[in-house]
This record gives sequence, structure tokens and C-alpha cells, in this order.
Amino acid sequence: MNESPFEWDLASNDYLQQIGPRLTRDYAGDLIERMNLSPKCSVLEVAAGTGELTIEMAVRAKTILATDISDEMLGALQGRLQKRRINNVLTSKMSGELLDCASSSFDRAVCMFGIMLFEAPIKGLQELRRVLRPTGRAVISVWSTPDHFEMMQLFASAVAGLCPDQKPLDLTKNPAFTLSDSAKLKRLMKEAGFSNICIDTVSHLKNFASVDELWSILISATPPLFWFLEGIGIEHHNELKRRLHDQCLSKFVRFPLQLSSEALIISADP
Repeated sequence: MNESPFEWDLASNDYLQQIGPRLTRDYAGDLIERMNLSPKCSVLEVAAGTGELTIEMAVRAKTILATDISDEMLGALQGRLQKRRINNVLTSKMSGELLDCASSSFDRAVCMFGIMLFEAPIKGLQELRRVLRPTGRAVISVWSTPDHFEMMQLFASAVAGLCPDQKPLDLTKNPAFTLSDSAKLKRLMKEAGFSNICIDTVSHLKNFASVDELWSILISATPPLFWFLEGIGIEHHNELKRRLHDQCLSKFVRFPLQLSSEALIISADP
């Protein structure tokens, strides 16, 4: 998947209001647990987005450089930092595949749900390793396989057969699941030069009170979710929402729903 700053600029508000609090925030603590942060640590964060992980790390680290390719994402993050009076975080626009950072300059390097969306994930991993000090640690997270992500399964079921020429959706082709194969991910980490690679599987449950809450995520501007709506005109949205509601009731009987998602969390030494 190509890194497009424009696409992610458009997604910044949806990340701030929907994706962060409803999908990624719960995993921030899981990454921090594996980072072994101390008040002396300098941290590089790649694909920081609107800062779900950044804000949680800030009270535990000495300094953080939070990077992203999107000005709008970083602007939203800066607003959150100012509101909380957090002053040990700097932000900078840069590609995770070509970091404008000196080699061996950080104690920790982290990326939460970003590396799988890079055009060349191996370059992103190599860059994470390059900027780490020899005693440092990298921690990243990616989504596990589609069969362990109930929300995505509901979206795919709702879209299936919506239009006469609608092709069946293969969730493994969704960019969110590019690195969901743990064996493939471990090979990439080794190829990038990492050692002592540990991959943990972590899952979280999220409550949804109504189909409207799910719908607001499905129609968000984020590229992995827009993937579901590609080629579906807005005139079909009411029918799609109805189908999503029916799929929810068919599988879970009633609202509120409690949906599970699963992630792979990887920690490694440079």
C-alpha cells in the first residue's frame, strides 16, 4: 500500500474521533509493557497518527520524537499534547521508510499499527533498527488474521452481494492484514537485522451500543476501511447500513455488541 500524505490527512479527524478510541487505544498499554520504558529513555515513534500511544508513553519516557507522513495527523496530536500540557514530545513529518534521524540515536523505536501499511515494510523495519542504539529495543504491532477481527468480518459480510457485480471480498487482501502471518513477519524482522524476536498475540473486546457506532467506522476516510466501499456508490449506503444491522443481529442477536480484535505485538533487539 502506498503511503499517501493526502489520504491520511483526510483521515485525521476519523482517527481522532473513531479509529483511535474504538480500535487502537486499547493496545497502547500492551506495547508499552514490552518496551521496558524508563525516565531515561529516548523514544522514536513512527506512524504516530493522532497520538493514542504517544500520550501514554509521554509520562514514562524522557523524550519522544513522534513522526508521521500526515501534517493533519500531527496537528491533531499537537493539539492533544498542548491540552494535556505534555512538553517532552516533539513531532516531525517524515516517512517511516526514510527517517530523517541519525543512526543509533534512540533507546526505543515503536510503531503501532503502521508498518503493515507501508509500501515496503522491510524498509520501515530496517530504518527502525538503524536508529536504535545497540542496547535499544523495537516494539511494533500489526493486526492478526481477519478471522480474529470480528468487526472486519461483519463489514465484509454486509458488503458481500450488495451490488449485482459485487465481487466476494477477500479480507486477506485488505491492507490492514498485510503482515498478519506471524511466520512471514518474523522472517522480515530477521531480514531487517533484528534478533531476540518475540511475537505475542493479544486481543481486546470493544462494546458497540448500536449499528450507528459501527457504521461511523465503516464510512471513515481511513484507507483500510475505505477498501470496503471502493466501487460502491453513496446511493447504496442506506442498504449497506441495513445489511450491516442485519448481520449484527444474525450473529449476536441484540445490541450492544462486544466485538473482539486480535493483534500481533513484536519486540526485538537491534
